[in-house]
Amino acid sequence: METENLAIFSVLWAVVYLSIASLVLRRRGEAVARAVSLYGAAAAIWEIGLALLYQGWFTPQAPNFLMWHVTMGGYILTLFFLLVNLEFLQANREARTWFWLGLVWGVCLLLAVTDLLPLSRLMPEASRVTLLRVVIALSWLTLFFSMGMATIVAYYRASQPLHKNRLIFWILALGFIAGGDALLLADATALGEGLRIIGVVIAAYVALTHNLIDLFEMALKSILLLLTTSLAVVAYAGIFLIMQAQIQSAWQLNPWLWGLILAILSVFMVNPVLNLVNRAVNRLVLGKQYDPGAIVRGYSMGINNIVELNLLARTAQQLLVKTFDIERVYLFLVDETIEDGVGYYLLRYVTVNEEDSNRDGRLRVNDPVAVYLNQAKKPLTQYDIDLLPPFKAISAETRAWLNSLGVDVLVPIFSRNGWVGMLTLGPKLSGVRYFDDELVLLTTLADQTAVALENARLFSDTVKLNEDLVRAQKALEAANLHLREMDEVKSAFIGVITHELRTPFANMAFSLQLLNLYGRESFTPEQREQLQQLNASLRSARQMVDNLVMLASFLNKQVELGIESLLMRDLIVDALTPLKDMAKDKGVSLQLEMVGDLKAVIGDRNLLTNAIAQLVHNAIKFNKSGGKVWLTCWMMDEQVYLDVKDTGIGVPAEKLPLLWDIFTQVADPLRRGVEGLGLGLALVKYIVAAHGGHVWAESQPGEGSVFGFCLPTVRSKSLPIHLAVTSPPAKT
Repeated sequence: METENLAIFSVLWAVVYLSIASLVLRRRGEAVARAVSLYGAAAAIWEIGLALLYQGWFTPQAPNFLMWHVTMGGYILTLFFLLVNLEFLQANREARTWFWLGLVWGVCLLLAVTDLLPLSRLMPEASRVTLLRVVIALSWLTLFFSMGMATIVAYYRASQPLHKNRLIFWILALGFIAGGDALLLADATALGEGLRIIGVVIAAYVALTHNLIDLFEMALKSILLLLTTSLAVVAYAGIFLIMQAQIQSAWQLNPWLWGLILAILSVFMVNPVLNLVNRAVNRLVLGKQYDPGAIVRGYSMGINNIVELNLLARTAQQLLVKTFDIERVYLFLVDETIEDGVGYYLLRYVTVNEEDSNRDGRLRVNDPVAVYLNQAKKPLTQYDIDLLPPFKAISAETRAWLNSLGVDVLVPIFSRNGWVGMLTLGPKLSGVRYFDDELVLLTTLADQTAVALENARLFSDTVKLNEDLVRAQKALEAANLHLREMDEVKSAFIGVITHELRTPFANMAFSLQLLNLYGRESFTPEQREQLQQLNASLRSARQMVDNLVMLASFLNKQVELGIESLLMRDLIVDALTPLKDMAKDKGVSLQLEMVGDLKAVIGDRNLLTNAIAQLVHNAIKFNKSGGKVWLTCWMMDEQVYLDVKDTGIGVPAEKLPLLWDIFTQVADPLRRGVEGLGLGLALVKYIVAAHGGHVWAESQPGEGSVFGFCLPTVRSKSLPIHLAVTSPPAKT
């Protein structure tokens, strides 16, 4: 009858183990859950085997076969739980060696049980049973000792309270299973099975549950309840007894009446004291207490008026460290960027003091941590990152960065512009975890930080922009100074070269004059033609040198105007006289039109004549054979206007303003093959500007161009220099 009861209990235990295994299989994505489920299945098979043995389904061939089965089955289950423990602790290769050593040892024991080893057959049955029990006990003790030490070491190495709490549960499971196995080895089957079931249930609870019951908090609250209850009982009892004696001695009252009086007096006298004691014990046992409203108000007032990022980070750090009594707080700015086609969140650490090292990091946009913070918009604990399945896929770079920070909680900061920052909080100095109400409070504080952070970022960006502008201005000033220096060098170079060229040109002109006077009659016609071309080339070269000298004078601001009253007709005639032969040789006709009565202009005769000649010279030079050149002069708004129109090749509109610059002709493809340095129009601009006027131009490619200028008719004390290039005014 006893074996039948044992068989029934074994079947019941098997059902319990199978239920646990099937329940844990819901978390088949985790190795710990799979290992616990495997252990439950193995324990169920072992219990079914025991039930069959108790029912006599097997006929043992050796004495004490039932003892062998119980002993070896318990040892094999110990090996299974060692595997579960290794998965739970995520043990390294060296720790897993214990499992393989235990497995080899178990195989050797099994061989000994089945009489396959020659040595075992030489021993008496009693000695062999005793030896086997001792060996199994030692091996079992070794395996559980290794598991216990590994778990305890992991507990002391864990830095986060939630991990420590999880390890405490696992230590309890390990203790119950070890105790149950020890009782099974001592033939206390019923009690051993009960303890093992409790241990397996605790292990399954750890595998199935992420947010475990906080044993530390529960123990502290129990202590608090015990202390306050004891104090209340002692206080009420003492006051009741003292007042009872006093009242009974003074008045002979009905027991019900004086009992009511005592109760009322006790409430009014004891309850305030108990409330004070309760708060003191609560603070002593559970740690620092919070007033969320006061914390939010104080935090908001502390950071709202700060616009400097480093000061904001320092203030937020001080307030949070003081409020939550924590080791460290870091503030990060979050910016989204794309690198090599991959989206990233750049987390830039806001330095609190210069001794802080760089803690910058980055997260892929699709990183599980970034996805959670963006979607949930609430704090994320390091405990969740370590254990929840969605965070198993985070990159090694992200995990290394988080480990380097050594923080317990990540608190995102969101504004209207999205994810703009993040607060990271380290562990509490008290070693207590962050409770749910504290995480809610941190979310509220992050919302308060968002406004201040946006203002600080805007201020920081403004300061940075201002610094960039100052640097750009300094660079521009340096570049302008360099350009002025180069311009002065260029002007000096032009002046020196042109002055040095005048002497050889004068010598060449003198030699050509001698040839014309004394040798021309003896020259052949070909030599006379060559001499004529040489004279023309020399005149052109001297004109270029004179233009360079004049340009250098303008650049060096050394031009002195010979002021006199001048008529435009006289200036135009003086300018056209030397150009008539050039126009005749090219077949270009010159026409002059003077519109209305023209007032005299005030200026330098030679320079103004030169300016008119430059415009007419260009109109002839870039004209086609048989073309025309029109000179028109008119008055408007006390200004004398002159334009020169031709039927030449024309200039694209986008290049018109550039023609007034120095040496433009050299880089102008429309003028390649035409002699000249491209100084003519530049000289016109400088001459006109020196007289207080301005120039303009208009052109159509293939149809011709119009170049002109205007001059004031009344000279002021100081003529302004206008280098503007404008459109031609209407002629009246």
